[in-house]
Amino acid sequence: MSLTRFNILDLADVIMGQSPPGKDCNEVGLGIPLLNGPTEFGNKYPKPVQFTTNPKKVAEPGDLLFCVRGSTVGRMNYANQKTAIGRGLASFRSKFSYNHTRFIEYLIYNSLGTILQSATGSTFPNVSKEQIHGWTWNLPPIEQQNRIVEILGSLDDKIELNRRTNETLEQMAMALYKHWFVDFGPFQDRQFIESGEGTIPEGWSFKRLDELVAINEQSVGKNYPFDQIEYIDISSVATGVLEGTTTYMLDEAPSRAKRLVFSGDIIWSTVRPNRKSYLYIHRPAENTVVSTGFAVITPKTVPSSFLYCHVTTDEFADYLVSNAEGSAYPAVRPDVFARAMVCVPTEDVLASFDEKVGPLILHMQENMIENKELQKTRDYLLPRLLSGEIEVRAAEEQVEEVLAGG
Repeated sequence: MSLTRFNILDLADVIMGQSPPGKDCNEVGLGIPLLNGPTEFGNKYPKPVQFTTNPKKVAEPGDLLFCVRGSTVGRMNYANQKTAIGRGLASFRSKFSYNHTRFIEYLIYNSLGTILQSATGSTFPNVSKEQIHGWTWNLPPIEQQNRIVEILGSLDDKIELNRRTNETLEQMAMALYKHWFVDFGPFQDRQFIESGEGTIPEGWSFKRLDELVAINEQSVGKNYPFDQIEYIDISSVATGVLEGTTTYMLDEAPSRAKRLVFSGDIIWSTVRPNRKSYLYIHRPAENTVVSTGFAVITPKTVPSSFLYCHVTTDEFADYLVSNAEGSAYPAVRPDVFARAMVCVPTEDVLASFDEKVGPLILHMQENMIENKELQKTRDYLLPRLLSGEIEVRAAEEQVEEVLAGG
């Protein structure tokens, strides 16, 4: 396949953000949404909290938003409404079609390493207008670019469907947990008793978390049987979602890559608990280890489904935040997890809850595993499609096979 040299300005209109005067900004919805950076970015679309009546630069629905300043240079979202953009952002709009803007996203994503290397400044990296205008690539024709969008877009669409499905499954699980163990909905006809922690159905009790689980501090030792590890760092975990793992040779791994984890464990970041960096460990590789910045919670006497729902409530997160120590990097000691109080129902209630919620959580985990495989396929195909190393038809067949297998 013959490739042609394209400049970014051949492909897209580029708008560099400009912040409006502070006096023209508000948080009560006057004017149009204002984004100054990726703070309000979501999984795909931003959730603005600020507005302006005097926009200087505007992104239209479907424009690609790209962070150009600070430690989050390279993060991207799409505008889903007319939005003012501040100086921390640039927007890209394809000159060919609404859908072709997605090709710009793939192109930037594939070039992020080079883009980040060229960003000026160490403490606060910055990608300037001049640098963006200098972006060039050898690319296939526009028709082929559109086909690449169709092929890789089908993978991303499936990833997004799985993500939305997981949101629904988690909402269902948490709604049932609240109905049963906060509102006591199905148990209103039972006798209630006073406990030191509150009123609960008779036969239930409050217990410390360490009576129900092991706060696991088992670490990699000299008899560790693997030469490599799959490492989960705090930065790669969001609210229940694993962004990825990093493979290290054991003798080259970071000093914090020590904590062993197994299927059914739940990890919770002990640093900045307000960020809610927690994860359910499901079918990990045998050589998976996590940062010592995580508390590893291993169920002993309660089902994982019950435990997961409990430690991911806002109330549990608030408990950790209120007991964190330090100002710049608030952290939670293991004993804070250990002494957290849990309302524990009778065994029959736990079993019934697990029967209903356990499959929902497992479905969520399987969707996340599938998403990792879909992302791996996309990231394998993307540079090869751009360079012409793989023919479009061959990639199309591979994606169809992957999706059919999912």
